Amino acid sequence: MSDWFKKTAFEIQEAVAGGSVSARTVVESFLARIDDVDGKVGAYTQVWRDDALAQADAVDAKVAAGKPL
Repeated sequence: MSDWFKKTAFEIQEAVAGGSVSARTVVESFLARIDDVDGKVGAYTQVWRDDALAQADAVDAKVAAGKPL
């Protein structure tokens, strides 16, 4: 899995809109990063994984339909 969490919002938007990566993949990268480090830093009180993935899937459907982001 790529380190999408290290990219800028612009880089992510360009990659998702261009079809080189799915929004789900990007979200999974962020969720994996949270899993990796939050036990040490305790930055999150709640993480809505299902909601984040559902929103990513909606973005991917929009891209697949040729709609702008």
